[in-house]
Amino acid sequence: MGAARNRRDPRSTIRRARTVAEFMALPRRDQEKATSAAATVARMREGVPLTRAARENRISPSDVCCLAADALQRTADGTWIARKADRLLRIVLLLAPEGVIEVLVDDSRQAALVASYWTAANRYLSGDKTALCLFHDLYVQTADRTLITFMSGPELDVLEKTGIPGSWTLDGRLV
Repeated sequence: MGAARNRRDPRSTIRRARTVAEFMALPRRDQEKATSAAATVARMREGVPLTRAARENRISPSDVCCLAADALQRTADGTWIARKADRLLRIVLLLAPEGVIEVLVDDSRQAALVASYWTAANRYLSGDKTALCLFHDLYVQTADRTLITFMSGPELDVLEKTGIPGSWTLDGRLV
């Protein structure tokens, strides 16, 4: 009788990045999977069950549990819930003088701050000139501890007049 073969394909193993260098070294597919796991956890914080949140983000629940184990907690009845905050790496889009840029953050609170900024920026560009008041002198801290200041109203006006490279939607996604 021959030796048992490992049925698992070594290329299918999930690699979990803990640092910026590790994340950037991952193939694009694995980066997207890690970002999808973080998005699933964020959706779970809104009360959506793991299976539905995973389906919405096109990732398996088992992959979410592997990639985002520190952000999840199992309840007494066996269901998974998201912790209040996490330190998962994720890519977010941010407005900069050169247009929309990708920024790597490692804190769910920083990602939520960027999402709130996008909402305020869209409100500002729609005519609500007070929408960005809360973001005056605020910044987002990237995963490599770089501080990026949010653009103010006058800077957004200049960017809008000169044309934002690419089109962007309310949640900061390029279309």
